[in-house]
Amino acid sequence: PAAAETAAAEPAAPAVKPIGFVTGNGYAPFADETLPGGGMMTQLVEMAIFRADPGIPYNLTFINDWQAHVDALLPSGAYDLSFPWIRPDCESTGMLSPGDQARCNDFVFSGPFYEIVDGFFAMRDSGLGSATKFADFEGKRICRPEGFTTGVLESAGLTAATITLTRPVEATDCFRALAAGEVDLVSIDAEVGDSALAELGLTAKVEQNPHLMTLLSLHVIAHKSNARAVEMIGQLDAGLIEMYESGEWYEIVSSALARNGAQP
Repeated sequence: PAAAETAAAEPAAPAVKPIGFVTGNGYAPFADETLPGGGMMTQLVEMAIFRADPGIPYNLTFINDWQAHVDALLPSGAYDLSFPWIRPDCESTGMLSPGDQARCNDFVFSGPFYEIVDGFFAMRDSGLGSATKFADFEGKRICRPEGFTTGVLESAGLTAATITLTRPVEATDCFRALAAGEVDLVSIDAEVGDSALAELGLTAKVEQNPHLMTLLSLHVIAHKSNARAVEMIGQLDAGLIEMYESGEWYEIVSSALARNGAQP
């Protein structure tokens, strides 16, 4: 009985707080609650967690204000990790925008989960789809959704001094503006653009410029002030390597792209 009383008096081990992931909607085929498994990137991240350690507790929340992820939710510790984010060219000797510089200074990036082609979409009758140099876009009204790095524009010389930039919340907002004649170009990841056009029924009226594009990659990010989130980035990277080696990465990607009408 005395031993039993001693055991009962010992405090229970504290429960491990789940890792808090936050992503958002309107980013098909990568992240959206309406997609199978929450989208391709959601599936990749969840499998990477499992491969890192099946016992890691986590939860996943969709919050559509992407800018709030980096401005408030991760810095405050309300959530630990967010995805998918493009990594700016942090090693560049050129000037980064204040937003990209802050992203480089304040966040840790996972390894690349997926490479994307970032390009430009225009109305088929505009002639901009056949442009072969970025200078052809100077003086134009360009739409790029909020939260997307503007580094791809600035590195091409498309700065506030040379273009008019619009930053709505979702990709579909950009394409609605394009169809309405309110902007001349949409700057966005090709697969996200294709998904938005299909959703809006604009595929036949809009084309992607095949000459001017940038290869970028998608990552999970953690704020540097969050020690456990930074540690988790390392675990995700290890899980991602296992997925490459096992073939699981390709299975998830090929299935998601097939549903999206693309090829891996």
